Amino acid sequence: MTRAMLVVALVLGGVATTTAANTSTAGATPPGAARVTLIGDSTMAALRWYKWDDGDPDTSANNDIREIIGNTYDLLFSAESCRRLVAGSCRGREGYTPSSTLPLMRGDFRGQMGKVVVLMAGYDDVNIAASIGPVMQEAIAQGVEKVVWLTYRSSTTYRLPDGTSAANLYQEHNDALTAAAAQYPQLDVLDWNAYTVGHPEWFANDDIHLTPAGAVDLTQFIKAKLDTMDVLQGRCSASNALTGRPSGPIGTPAPVTAVDAGYVARTPVRVLDTRDPALGGAAGKVGAGRTVTVDAAATLPANATAAVMTVTAVDPCAAGFLTVFACDVRPETSNINYDVGRDTAGMVITALDPAHTGNVCIHSYATTDIVVDVVGAFVPGGDTFHAMEPTRWTDTRGGPSLLTNLRGTAVTGADLTIPMAGVGGVPAGASAVWLNLTVADPKAATVLTAYPGPCGTAPTASTVNAIAGRSAASSAIVGLGPDGSICVHTVAGSSGIVTDVAGWFGGGASAGPGLRYRPHPPTRLLDTRIGASKAPSATVALPLATTAVLNVTAAESTALGYLTVRPCGSSQTSSLVNTAGGQNMANLTAVGPGAGGQVCITPYTPTHVVVDSFGDLVPAAG
Repeated sequence: MTRAMLVVALVLGGVATTTAANTSTAGATPPGAARVTLIGDSTMAALRWYKWDDGDPDTSANNDIREIIGNTYDLLFSAESCRRLVAGSCRGREGYTPSSTLPLMRGDFRGQMGKVVVLMAGYDDVNIAASIGPVMQEAIAQGVEKVVWLTYRSSTTYRLPDGTSAANLYQEHNDALTAAAAQYPQLDVLDWNAYTVGHPEWFANDDIHLTPAGAVDLTQFIKAKLDTMDVLQGRCSASNALTGRPSGPIGTPAPVTAVDAGYVARTPVRVLDTRDPALGGAAGKVGAGRTVTVDAAATLPANATAAVMTVTAVDPCAAGFLTVFACDVRPETSNINYDVGRDTAGMVITALDPAHTGNVCIHSYATTDIVVDVVGAFVPGGDTFHAMEPTRWTDTRGGPSLLTNLRGTAVTGADLTIPMAGVGGVPAGASAVWLNLTVADPKAATVLTAYPGPCGTAPTASTVNAIAGRSAASSAIVGLGPDGSICVHTVAGSSGIVTDVAGWFGGGASAGPGLRYRPHPPTRLLDTRIGASKAPSATVALPLATTAVLNVTAAESTALGYLTVRPCGSSQTSSLVNTAGGQNMANLTAVGPGAGGQVCITPYTPTHVVVDSFGDLVPAAG
């Protein structure tokens, strides 16, 4: 017999309560709790196999053991019999073959693992030395700050079917972990082997799998480690998330003065960064259920009716959303959806506080840092908007585009000057363009900043953020420089750059009157989560009376894909929102009604759709 036959013994244990590879337990997790991911094999699966009695006479002895962690942290959990690290897993006694650790991280758990991953897998591997590196590298690439890896129980008396001592094999595993910890500062080795010496009551006859009592002690052992980790306690604790004030209840905002306005562009300027005490961050992150007031008056024209900003959720502690509003009654709408391990930027057009011109308020559902960059404003007499059929301006990956000479991968520090005025359907006199900017096929976490060209010293701002391996897009209104260009600066990362132009701002008799922006109170127009069990990947037709500025969210998506928004009957096929399994993604657009006075929203993977409206683009007089 060979060591590979180790799997015969290690699939033993209690009866599984689920065959799902991705089991998440929320418990009574407080809003804004930090995400922690646990990945294991049958030695950790006891946490879902057994229940426990917490000693409270008012509760039953049927508590989920995982709630010991899930009541404090936002827990993502998967433990399956016969799971290996990198090599294909074996078929477990539960009747199926689970994903191995690395494919799980790259697949269902991509972008969701948070800052800390706890690993207790590898008992079914005959050698883990070559597997630790790929697992660690994947975790680091996805923004995981610490991997807590439990040692293997070499104090076992179990022998492999070929007579080899399992203790010897697991000591080799532990030696490999010790060596890897010297190479990866992100790796914390948690000594389960030493901790369990003298506790035979925690284990079954094989000295590896856990009894119910052992499952409870393992969970408490892991939680004790989590509770000491600065990466969790420092950034997400309530004492470090005091920016803003407790948010008021959702209600109906007051009517907005209907002043039709045109656009005035500016070079982006940062007005809030809760990571920086000099830019509003002296009290730390914006806590869950709190609202921060942003004073942007110094960056806006005195007569501005609405501000155009890029708003970014940075380093969120849990999945959630931001609501941007005019500091009166908080509406039920949302603007930016974010998740653990994913910094998310998006364009926002918001009316201003009528009592204090220049003030904007931002409510956060969960604890997160928030960054705000002002990129322009709508003012009476500003430039009107002229819509055009969406046009693929650039695709540096080599795909079809208007400007085929702009090619190559953008890396950290790279600049891309993109001609706009006098090209395609944008006239020479244009002052700004409305475009969709996409980080395409990023090889690493990537941040792009778009600003008026030509390229020079980039402002401190962000336009779109993406995690490694997942494309992301954001609408942007970007002013044109004196040469009629914009600059796209790669702040960090490595990716292709795709730009799709949807229209331009400008004046002049030859351009026609164009459209002006008329804000109204934020209003929810559609939410397919209400009154439906699950939205299919079918077109939703939404009636509109005029061209509207809409924030469209793909909610609870089931897989990677995209969503389009277009006038019904239009042949337009460009994507607006990139979807990801189990996550919410949003983007802003301006779209007019087509056939039947309707806008058609088509998801190309099953997802719910949420649509919020913030204003209308109406014909300018004369």
